[in-house]
Amino acid sequence: MTVAGHQDETVLVVEQGIGVQLTSPRKDDMNKDREKICKIMSEMFDGVNDVGIYPTSTCYTKLEHYMEQIRAEAIGWCHADACVTLDNGEDPRCTMVPGMYERAMVDLS
Repeated sequence: MTVAGHQDETVLVVEQGIGVQLTSPRKDDMNKDREKICKIMSEMFDGVNDVGIYPTSTCYTKLEHYMEQIRAEAIGWCHADACVTLDNGEDPRCTMVPGMYERAMVDLS
């Protein structure tokens, strides 16, 4: 799957030659992640030691844990969405990406 687009614009997802237009992520959704990443980076730059070495290992570990958290949340959401789809008598394998994307943006923000 490839994603093309620019910040604050509509995102075009191309999967197996089929283009699907999705609404762009809301600024607030993206800002949450940017703020967290900036906070982690700022802590690193503010934490330089007496000999001028930045705590890059600590920064990397915090970024890695943040990404693990986001990934786990997304996997949990996908599982819950599939369960709801089954409860509604539908087949989750037939879920359309645009609808799933919109639900995820609402639920995960």
